[in-house]
Amino acid sequence: MRFVETYEQWNAGRLTQAEAGRILGMCERSFRRCLCRYEADGLEGLIDRRLDQVSKRRAPVDEVMALTTQYQTRHSGWNVKHFHGWYKQAGGQRSYTWVKRRLQEAKLAPQAKQQGAHRKRRARRALPGMMIHQDGSTHEWVADQQWDLIVTLDDATSEHYSMFFVEEEGTASSLRGVREVIEARGLFSSFYSDRGSHYWLTPEAGAVGITGATGGVGSLAVNMFAQRGYKVIAISGKREQEGFLRSIGAQSILGREEFLADRAPLAKPLFAGALDNVGGVYMDRLAAKMQPFGKLAVAGMAVGAEVTTTVLPLILRSIDILGINVSRQLEMKERRRLWQRMATDLKPKNLAEISRAIPFEDLDRTMDKFFDASTVGRVVVEVGSKAPVHG
Repeated sequence: MRFVETYEQWNAGRLTQAEAGRILGMCERSFRRCLCRYEADGLEGLIDRRLDQVSKRRAPVDEVMALTTQYQTRHSGWNVKHFHGWYKQAGGQRSYTWVKRRLQEAKLAPQAKQQGAHRKRRARRALPGMMIHQDGSTHEWVADQQWDLIVTLDDATSEHYSMFFVEEEGTASSLRGVREVIEARGLFSSFYSDRGSHYWLTPEAGAVGITGATGGVGSLAVNMFAQRGYKVIAISGKREQEGFLRSIGAQSILGREEFLADRAPLAKPLFAGALDNVGGVYMDRLAAKMQPFGKLAVAGMAVGAEVTTTVLPLILRSIDILGINVSRQLEMKERRRLWQRMATDLKPKNLAEISRAIPFEDLDRTMDKFFDASTVGRVVVEVGSKAPVHG
């Protein structure tokens, strides 16, 4: 063997340890280590013992089997990226690469032939109506006029179902294109647009902060966001209600003092989205803590209607401030549509813990608790035969 021959040359005094190491492709220090192991245990001492040992960081067999079984039984056909997103939402701790390799080892996910391709051409859908594709482009379609052309087409055939010009692409233009397709062709199976991040917030974007989290609107919002997969950070001055907030879905609690302590115009970004039920300085602090392109919805003014803030989050982080219309201007048709969603796909799962009913005669005592900020959740007043009748 090469080491034995080199060892004999060194032992005969014809090579130094540095020269022997260079011949074997190692440094002088490594040669001395091999020398000691060879003289102690012979050739067996040169075998790398790590090859016979199982890594302490290796995942248990039960965990790997549970992962592959879950994929086979409930997520067969999903690509690895989508499955890993579900896996993380369900509490999984492993990385995307680990999940991908385990699925590939089990022959459940294909192994890419070409690695590192920046763009991979997606196969079209097999039949018309399976997916419609919408996109918009800005161009000087008419002399001295910059318009956006909104096109909605079929993914399988590239047939254009809807085309129109607008001054600027937005939510209204996207929904108009979808409406025209449905009116002309009927319902489709799926919809694709790379403009989705402009109109809604996905759980992957980051955490959602909610002020007034123990209140009626706040507690319902915490529960509704949590059950749709969002990481919810509840902002509240009632530290004693941490158990209640966690029971309805909040993953972490941010105390009032800690939240208001940082007064910088641009604070450390914490939230991809936020719902402000309090107003005043709370809205200012939420705006300062938003991530780039974050969305801040405003729904209340318990602290006050005045807001003192800066434009820095708007012009440096491009955040959106969204007003929630709770006045009489909101038509009953739209109210009924929202109520229907809150009773179906958006219905809070922990409604029994959040809301409680009181008789009308207890209203005065309950209002006192509202004023001293000791009320939690939503209070529903039962108006029945005992309610006073005014002549």
